[in-house]
Amino acid sequence: MIFLWILIIFFFTVTLIITFLCTDIKYVFTGFKKGIGFTAITIDKLIAEGKRSRVGRLIKFTDEMILNSNINLFIPYNVLIHFLICIVGGTITFVWVSSSLNFVISFLFSMIGFILPYSILQLVSDFMTYKIKKYSVDLLIILKNFFASTGDIFIAFEKTQDFCIEPIKTYIEIMVFEFKYKIDPERCMDNFIKKIGYKELKLFMENLKIAYIHGSDINLLIDEFINEIGNLNDDSDKEDAEDKILNIGLYALLFLNFTIVKIVLNSSYRLEITNTISGQVVFIADIFISFYILYLTLQRVD
Repeated sequence: MIFLWILIIFFFTVTLIITFLCTDIKYVFTGFKKGIGFTAITIDKLIAEGKRSRVGRLIKFTDEMILNSNINLFIPYNVLIHFLICIVGGTITFVWVSSSLNFVISFLFSMIGFILPYSILQLVSDFMTYKIKKYSVDLLIILKNFFASTGDIFIAFEKTQDFCIEPIKTYIEIMVFEFKYKIDPERCMDNFIKKIGYKELKLFMENLKIAYIHGSDINLLIDEFINEIGNLNDDSDKEDAEDKILNIGLYALLFLNFTIVKIVLNSSYRLEITNTISGQVVFIADIFISFYILYLTLQRVD
C-alpha cells in the first residue's frame, strides 16, 4: 500500500517537473522561433463546411492531420476510420476504469483514450515532416539537374520521381499524372502543395507556380531555395534533437501514467485508494495532467 502511494507521488513529481521543462524549453523557445456509413462526398462536404459548424471543424482538423501524416499512403485510412479507432479507444478505457472508479472519473479517463489516437497521428505527422525536411535539398538538386536538361518543369518532376522517397514520390506521380490528363498546371501544383507538410517546400512550390505562370527564371529560384533550405536545416539540427528528446519524454510520461493506473487498479489495495477522497483527488489530478501532456504532444513545432 505504501509502495503504491510512493509510486503515485513519484509519478506526479516527475510529471510536473518534465511538463514545466517541456513548456519552458519547447514552447517558450518556439515563441521566439515562430507558429462505413459516410461516403467520401459526405466527408468532403463536412470538411468544406468546417468554418460553419463544430463537427465540420473537427472533421476538417482530423482530415488535415491525416493528410500531414501521409499514413493513407501505406494503409487505408480516412476520417471515418480514425473516429472509429477513437471511439473504440474511449470505450475500452471507460469499461476498464469504470470497474473500479465512479462514472465521472471513468468518463474523463475515456476522453484520454479518445484523444490518444490524435496524439499518435501527430507523432507520425512530425516524423514524416522531418523526413521530407531532411530530403528537400536533395530533391531540389535532382530537380534542378533534370530541368536544366529538359527545360520543362513537369518533365523534370517526372524524371525526378524515380529518385524520391515516400511520400514525395507518390505526390509527384499524382501531380504529373494530373498534368498529363490536361488538368490546369496551377491546380496540379496546388494539389501537390496541400499534401506536403514541410512549410519551406510548400513555399518553394508556391513560388515555382508563380514563376511557371509568368515565365520567370526557374533555375535561379531553385538555387535560392537550395541555399535557404540547406541553411535552415544546418541551423535546426540541434533544435530538432532537443525536440525529439522532449517528445520522447512526453510519450514516456503517458506510458508511465497508464502503467501506474493499471498497477493501482489491479492491486489488492485499489479499494483503499479509489474509495478515499485523497485517492479520488489524485485520479482527477492525474486526468488533468494527462490531458495537458496530450495537448503538448499535439502541438506542431515548425
